[in-house]
This record gives sequence, C-alpha cells and structure tokens, in this order.
Amino acid sequence: MEFRRAQQVWGAVRKRPVLVGMAITVAYLLIAVVLTWPLTARLTTHLSGDMGDGWMFTWNLWIFRHALLHGHWPTVTPMLFYPEGGNLLVHSMSWASCLLAFPLLSFMQPLTAYNVLVLFYYVHAAIGMYVLARMVKASRGASFFGGFLFSFSLFHYAHGLGHLNLMGIGWLPLFLAFLIRTIEDPTWKSALRASGSFVAATLTSWYLGAMALEAGLIVWIWLLVRSKNARTKACVLRLVGAAVVAVLLLTPFLWGLIHDLGRGALLGSHNPWNHGADLVAFVVPSRLLFLGKHFSHLIPHHLAVNWAEDTAFAGFVAVALALVGFVSRRRSALTGLFIVGGAGFVLSLGPALRLDGTLHRSFELPFLFLY
Repeated sequence: MEFRRAQQVWGAVRKRPVLVGMAITVAYLLIAVVLTWPLTARLTTHLSGDMGDGWMFTWNLWIFRHALLHGHWPTVTPMLFYPEGGNLLVHSMSWASCLLAFPLLSFMQPLTAYNVLVLFYYVHAAIGMYVLARMVKASRGASFFGGFLFSFSLFHYAHGLGHLNLMGIGWLPLFLAFLIRTIEDPTWKSALRASGSFVAATLTSWYLGAMALEAGLIVWIWLLVRSKNARTKACVLRLVGAAVVAVLLLTPFLWGLIHDLGRGALLGSHNPWNHGADLVAFVVPSRLLFLGKHFSHLIPHHLAVNWAEDTAFAGFVAVALALVGFVSRRRSALTGLFIVGGAGFVLSLGPALRLDGTLHRSFELPFLFLY
C-alpha cells in the first residue's frame, strides 16, 4: 500500500514541472551533503578543501563586497602591492561567485559563504547537466544519473579542494542546452538564457569561458550543417543578439585583461607545456578516490602527478556509458555534443603528447595552434 501510495504521489508530481524541478534539486542537495560530509556539519567552523587556495577565494568574496560597499570598482584594490595597488582582473577572482556571495555576506562570515557556494556548485552542476540531457531528449532517470556523474566527478572533487572558480562547471551544460534550444526553436528568451549562461561561465573562470566558446562553436557549426533551423533568419538574428549582449556585459572585464595580455603580464602562468594531460592518466584511478588509493598501483605507470590538479581519470563506468550513448545516439545535437567531448579530450592533452610521464615535443597536437 505504501509503495502504491508513493507511486501515486510521484505520478502527481510528474505532471507539474515545478515540483519535478524542486524534487530533483532536493535530491541532488541530499547527495551533495552525503558525499561531502562532514562539510555541512562544519559549515561555519572549517573551510572546505585542503586549506590552500580556498583561503584566497574566501578573501575574494570579502574584498568584492567590501569594495562595492565603499564605492570602489572591484577590479582594482589598494590592499595588494601598496601603494600602487593590485589589478584583480589578472587574479583568480571568480566574479560570478563573488556576486552570488554578496547577499550571503550580509548575514554570514566569508568562510561560511565559501562553504555554501561549494555545496551550491555541486547541486548547480548536477542540475545543469540534467537540463542538457533533457534537452537532447534523454529520460528523466538517465538525465538524473548523468547529472550525478557530471557533478560528482573526480574533476569536480579535485577542484573542490580549493578552486572555487573551477567549481562552476554547471554553467557549461546550461549554456549548451540553451544554445541548442535557441537553434531548434529560436526565441529571444532562450537566446538571452544562452547569453547569460555564457557570461556567467566566463565570469566564474576565464577557463570556463574558453571552454564554453569552443563547445558552443562546435555545436553551432554541427547544427548549421545538419539542421535547417540553424540557417533561418530568426535563429541567426537571435544568436547575433545573444553574442552582442555577452560582449557588452564582458567588455569591462575583457578590456583590462586584454591590455595586460598585450604587455605580456600573464605569459608563463600555467604553461600548457607543463600542464597538458598525460594520456596514461585517463586510465589510472586517482589516489583521491577511496578505491583509487588502493588500486592505482595495479596499473603500471610513471606518473608524477599532483593528484588534485593533474589527474584526468573520468571513471570506467562513465566512459562505458558514454560509449553506449554514442552508439545509440539518435539526434544531431547529441552527435554534436560527442564531437565537443572529443575535441575537449584532444585539447586537454596540450601542445604535445605526454605519455607515461614523458613529454614528446616532436608529437605536436592541435592545442599548439591555439597557444
């Protein structure tokens, strides 16, 4: 009787999209609480992560609000490199995260706000992938599981140790979902949502902005070839409008960044020759994983990696499911997303092949042409 009653309740909920969204959000939140435990229990007393870069991002949240409340533009601060001041445009600020934390800091400490954002980004990323999966006609169950795999992946956990700017990966699937929606059913609402998601991704991290741009271009070109809607005047007009809005919103930040790039101020930072993914790392479980610390030695390797930042292990189950999805794909948009994944994989290898700890500079890769 209780099972039948539960079925009836869920049947009623499924007929109301808002209730479905709320149920999915609560489910992801509960999963995030369990898988990040004891973060929730220590929300106000301990900083999430490995006590490294997390403190810098906590300061970022505070200085952003402090600057605005005192009438200062937050891209420059006199609190660094006094008396000249520091340019925060070339600093890992994560502007979108700072904006999200702004109201939180009116009633909680920066440390607590940081921890809340970490939990939020786990839920946000899961919902983002759920939305994208539903956009390409996946079932609710498959979409929910896809969101789970995406958000609670090793990449997210690794950067959850202290890189708040890279926690906001949920903006990427949301951007692609709204872009696909704009192409398939051109409306200003979906176009502005795509633009907003792209801006949010870029202002969360310049890395995420670059990823969104690359992925968006691939999906658009693919659908331009495969779909008549992508070539209609209504679609082109709305995509151009979305691009213009994004450029206008990002210009205040891009202008200063481009100025510093022109002076060579950022050259050498995170050199891709040193940070390209090792091909072997994709099949070696990270020591950050509960089982990985016991089984990573079973696969012979000579990786000298920072297990938090340099690992590339996606998980055998996730890769197997992706291959099944590739074989059984039915929509053009889904094929475009697989092309995005393939391009991302190739670009992640850096400018030259790195194999089992050895960089082969003579084996040049496509990233070299972007560097």
